[in-house]
Amino acid sequence: MDEWREAIRRARDAMGWSRKQAADAAGIGEATIEAWETGGRHPKRENLLRYCEGLEMPVAERRPVLADAGFEPEANGPAGELQRRRRIGLRPYADEMEAYRWSFLLLDDYNDILAWNSVAEAVAELNFAEHFETLGERNVVWLAATAHFRKHLLNWMDLIGRQVSFWKMAHLSRPPDSETGEAGKGAAPLLQMMMALGSRFPEAFGDLLTLYQTVPVWREGNRNSHPVTWRVDDGTVLRFETVFRAWSDFDSLYAFDWHPANAETWRWVERTMRTREAHSREHWEPDLPVRWNEALRAFRERLDLSQAEFGARVGLSADAVYSLEKGRRRPRRDTVMTIVRTLQMDGPTTNFILEDLGMSPEPAWIARWMSGLDVAYHPNAAVYYLSAAELERDAERLPWPLFVFDADCRLIGGNTAARRFDPFPLPPFHETERGPHLLELVTSEGFRMHVENWDEVVLTLVPAPLKPFLNPTVTGGAGRAFEQAVAAVRRTPNGTAAIRDLIAAWEKRGARRADARVVFRLRWRHDDGTLLVFDGLVAGWNALDPYWVIDLHPGDAATFEWFERQWGEAPPGAPPWWFATPRTGER
Repeated sequence: MDEWREAIRRARDAMGWSRKQAADAAGIGEATIEAWETGGRHPKRENLLRYCEGLEMPVAERRPVLADAGFEPEANGPAGELQRRRRIGLRPYADEMEAYRWSFLLLDDYNDILAWNSVAEAVAELNFAEHFETLGERNVVWLAATAHFRKHLLNWMDLIGRQVSFWKMAHLSRPPDSETGEAGKGAAPLLQMMMALGSRFPEAFGDLLTLYQTVPVWREGNRNSHPVTWRVDDGTVLRFETVFRAWSDFDSLYAFDWHPANAETWRWVERTMRTREAHSREHWEPDLPVRWNEALRAFRERLDLSQAEFGARVGLSADAVYSLEKGRRRPRRDTVMTIVRTLQMDGPTTNFILEDLGMSPEPAWIARWMSGLDVAYHPNAAVYYLSAAELERDAERLPWPLFVFDADCRLIGGNTAARRFDPFPLPPFHETERGPHLLELVTSEGFRMHVENWDEVVLTLVPAPLKPFLNPTVTGGAGRAFEQAVAAVRRTPNGTAAIRDLIAAWEKRGARRADARVVFRLRWRHDDGTLLVFDGLVAGWNALDPYWVIDLHPGDAATFEWFERQWGEAPPGAPPWWFATPRTGER
């Protein structure tokens, strides 16, 4: 026992790192690492695993470390690979969220707000934790139905109509369970939710009923993005482009980003944040459970069930539920998973309970489905593949520059805003033909000439683990598409120098957490001398298709004004998707 302490110390020494360097790489405090190595403290499983990953310990070395520390080792196969790609917990990412210059909300798969940043509080003009004390009250739809949000959200019907369309998809068009044959649950649960909303917020009930009767079912595959028009108390009308993006497929966590959509909104945000203290983190962090039994009780209360009702659903007595919630009885893994599958517990709660009990985390249904694992207990999983025409139509609906890539990092195409920005030639959307590889694009002479912070951007888009594959003596590990891209870059006149500069940038960069969200700032010097600034994000196109996208949201007022001078002011957001041209053909 305690051999794990010596193992992590040896691994740190092998990297040539001080405790401070290792702490920075893993996002863990230096004092904590010292306490682990010297025997002063025992880690949680998730933190020890994060540290081992930060030290770049292979799976074969991590497994005995976890076992010797008294934890379940990492799973093998697809489930193990999912765990290794996971973003662990929320607290390590608090500073990351607060660094975003746009309004940010973090949602679970119940659409409850778990975390937010100071910009979100400034826009909402209230503190979520103080005004809405429980997670259920911080559900985005329930929030929208309050008098405060109905007053400020000027396109309320459009935005809530999208959520109603999601509900209709989940309950009216759910495919049968692949194993049991159970059909979708139909309209009853959806009507129950709407009646509950209507009884709590009667002034919103008529609008909800109208939306239920008129809004069609959400079409799977469409990007979950929508314009928002918001009026703050001083009368200023703000415009945002909101996008739902995956934060952690493993835990079924979602980022809800509100990007300013015109120059006036950026000016308001920057002016407001200059005089506002950033304090969101200290408000939501205390809301996070400290022990597994607290998380279990909070989940039961979220469902508004008594201990007896909760127990009856999962096959436990009321006394057993009481003992669990008091921490007097530790559940077995099969007991936790029975609760998860019977009551469809959200991913963050599931894995907090499992890991606090020293057990390995469980992939959420979407992560399991994407890796070909069983999802019988969540019958809403289905296969969708967008055609090139559908990708193009949905891309054209979005007003910021975006670039779509396939699973091999080859460019598929971009929208009109991307063509106007013109960072590199865009191929037409096509079913089989693909454009250049991402590595070819970011190392091209034109891209390097225009991007003033090229080192920063390329280090974000081309991660350091690919470094060995730029060595021509190493083959076979990065995938055929990447090897072909490296060869193509080397054939260009300045390709060898570009790869040399990329390797040099990797060498200069210190330790960096590998699971951070892919967000970057792009400073582009246009041919006319104007400096354009973008907030770049990399994400999947949606949860079900094998495409991903680089979004470039204009990152200051001057960039919006440049676009307006070139092509006129942007329209006030795309129309709701249900007014778009109907789809044709089957996927």
